[in-house]
Amino acid sequence: MRTANMPVFLQGYVTAEFDAAFTEKGLSHNDRINALQILLRYKYINLFSKQESIDPFMRVEAMNVELNYVAAIHIEIRETATSGLDP
Repeated sequence: MRTANMPVFLQGYVTAEFDAAFTEKGLSHNDRINALQILLRYKYINLFSKQESIDPFMRVEAMNVELNYVAAIHIEIRETATSGLDP
């Protein structure tokens, strides 16, 4: 399992939640048997066009702006035997 563009502080939490959901569906995560490649890709969308250039995780403390954004996690699951994932 890999992550892309995900803030470091979210990586452990998101991968643990994905594993829990995977297990709940009767599937198991095994790094030694890679029948599937999983990529969790993080993206945020600022809700106001004036804030598009502001990264909510790289803000300067002096910046006094309340950011409004939606975070999305795209999940890509592929069989390793048939195709790979691009980073």
